[in-house]
Amino acid sequence: MTVYNVGSLPTIFTYLTDQSTGLPVNTTTMTLVVTKPDLTTSTPTVTNPATGTYAATVSVDQAGTWTYVWTGSGTYVAVDEGQFTTSSPAPLWYATAVELKNRLNVQDTARDGEVRDALETASRDVERDTGRRFYLDPGASQRVFNPRNRQVNTAEGMRFLVDDIGSTQGLIVEVGTTLTGWSVVTTGYEYGPDNALARGEPITWLLRAYIPWVYYPLQRVRVTAQWGWPSVPPQIKTATLIRAARLFKRRESPDGTLGAGDFGVIRVGRFDPDYDSLIQPFILPGFG
Repeated sequence: MTVYNVGSLPTIFTYLTDQSTGLPVNTTTMTLVVTKPDLTTSTPTVTNPATGTYAATVSVDQAGTWTYVWTGSGTYVAVDEGQFTTSSPAPLWYATAVELKNRLNVQDTARDGEVRDALETASRDVERDTGRRFYLDPGASQRVFNPRNRQVNTAEGMRFLVDDIGSTQGLIVEVGTTLTGWSVVTTGYEYGPDNALARGEPITWLLRAYIPWVYYPLQRVRVTAQWGWPSVPPQIKTATLIRAARLFKRRESPDGTLGAGDFGVIRVGRFDPDYDSLIQPFILPGFG
């Protein structure tokens, strides 16, 4: 399912053809009713840029799932339904539709919806399989961390493991609780790995030299930061294209086979070794 940013102006299309001839046709009236996540509705202006093609631009002002219904009446009667998701910000694709279509050698636009769905699913699969996401938030936001299993004692001092931080812009580190208040840690800590941002990688830990991050069991560490990765690694982009191409072509093997050859039925493997090897270095390690 396509995901849009709140504040964007996506254009929705529907296509009308004569069932007997298969040719595009216009009808007397075509309307669009859009239902927002809060269940209020709107009726955007519909245009007819080409025979059989109807379009309308929707002003996205809420996060959530939007549904819509096209209704044609008059010369031809038709109903077309669909939905899309919005968030703020929308999760990014790690490759473009043009790149995927080039990989698949797809030249037309008839299956562009399937291309977008494959890229959306593949990008979210990469995040699920690695345990992290590879785009940067547009602004800083707060996250509160329980120090349990996040403190690692090293020769340099006490490392505190944090979620991926893709920029030091707006970085604030605090220690405390919601009940007692928060104290800003202005000095006495560093972040790493060294030169991570310069290499296009995120900050993953904060370091205090021989000073515990918290002194009491209920204390927490609150970090304000731009979360994510500074940029999409090339390996992640390639892995997304491999995964998306596999998903796009899955319709050719609905039962998990590619047909019969000289050696019998050819089955589609459950795993792709190239995809696995590309994402392996980025899988977030766990701590027990």
